[in-house]
Amino acid sequence: MKLNQLAEIVSGELVGKSVAFQGIAIDSRNVNKSQVFVALKGDKTDGHKYVVGAKKLGAAAAIVEDLQELDFPQIKVKSCPDALIAIGEYYRNQMHCPVVAITGSCGKTTTKAMLSTILSEEGRVLSSEKSFNTSLSVPVTLSRWDNQDFSVFEAGASSCGEIKKLADLIKPTHAIITNIEPAHIAGFGSLEGVAREKSNLISGIVEGGVAFLNADAINFEYCKSQAKVKLITFGIENKADVMAKNIVLDDDKRAYFDLVTDERSFKIHLSLLGLHQVGNALAAAAVALSLGVSSKSIQDGLSKVKPEAHRLTLVKGVNNSRVIDDAYNAIPTAVYKAVELLSTYSGKKILVIGDMKELDEADAESCHARVGRAAKDLGVDMLYGFGALSKNAIDAFGDKAYHFDDKSMMIDAIKSYADKNTTILVKASRSMRFENIVDELKG
Repeated sequence: MKLNQLAEIVSGELVGKSVAFQGIAIDSRNVNKSQVFVALKGDKTDGHKYVVGAKKLGAAAAIVEDLQELDFPQIKVKSCPDALIAIGEYYRNQMHCPVVAITGSCGKTTTKAMLSTILSEEGRVLSSEKSFNTSLSVPVTLSRWDNQDFSVFEAGASSCGEIKKLADLIKPTHAIITNIEPAHIAGFGSLEGVAREKSNLISGIVEGGVAFLNADAINFEYCKSQAKVKLITFGIENKADVMAKNIVLDDDKRAYFDLVTDERSFKIHLSLLGLHQVGNALAAAAVALSLGVSSKSIQDGLSKVKPEAHRLTLVKGVNNSRVIDDAYNAIPTAVYKAVELLSTYSGKKILVIGDMKELDEADAESCHARVGRAAKDLGVDMLYGFGALSKNAIDAFGDKAYHFDDKSMMIDAIKSYADKNTTILVKASRSMRFENIVDELKG
């Protein structure tokens, strides 16, 4: 496509030469050659400041609200966010393949990775990079459309109305709700509010599409009532169309189980850590089966999935210890599951926890206290906390729990205790930047 065509799509004015381009970018640090950089204005910075940097990296042009004084093609628009939506809609209208969208309180990115890896066994897949799951980042993925055989998108939200906006943009033929948990309660008001918001994705499935729901999830019945298309369920505890039986953890803490439907049963051995990955695998497999993917491709795909950065990744730690890097994000349910994984290791077990953000203010302290009690009950030996809310987990854990106001001091304390018989789990909300702690604890 050329810039004059793009200007028409975004209802903008092209200033400069109409050159060819390929794809768009919203982060000036990651602009590839021939992409168009969209200069978004945010709360903390203004993308217009980085147009020069995008040009230096080889960008073909920039979409701007304010023209910049440099010799560089620019498309002037009234709103860069609206321009992104228009670009996304244009590319979505070119797509004639299965379009899968995934939402839920946790497990979205892992389920996306599992399904994308399975589908790549049978064809070319367009898949969201990292956690590109907002109305600003989903169009970036859509712009990479190149006649792939399948497409898989992640849909996230922290406030009301965001999932509806994404559903209208993605127009899924297949949509998954992985679960409903107390995440971003501050933005939705209640657990029921979370369910209403997430259900907007399945309400937005195109005619003739399929919805996929977790039969074990909280608010399953409500989500089920919102599905106006064919429904396929997956689960472990409750009766479902796609189930896992005979679940066992191997010596490396990876699950294997029998995947069972009414028509067939076959064995799965996961590549990712933890029992909780079984639910994510069932969701991915359920979609794959509905698309006619072979049992072998599902088996092979799930055995090849690589962990996303800072999501239950096992790394070698200081003094030959083991470090479980789960620093990307944290909601109560995900923390409990990670602590359960930690409890399965032999030797000394250390939980390093930071604050869980975006919880209901009235329940935030008790949520952290429950984590502390759960860790104690599951046999965790020591608990280290950083952040005001984590103090509640420390108090609930009791003896051998320590709170720090300085990360460096906490890291030094952990290092002095860690040895080859120690497993350390690092878990906190994204804003706590606990990946820096992981870096310090690596061997």
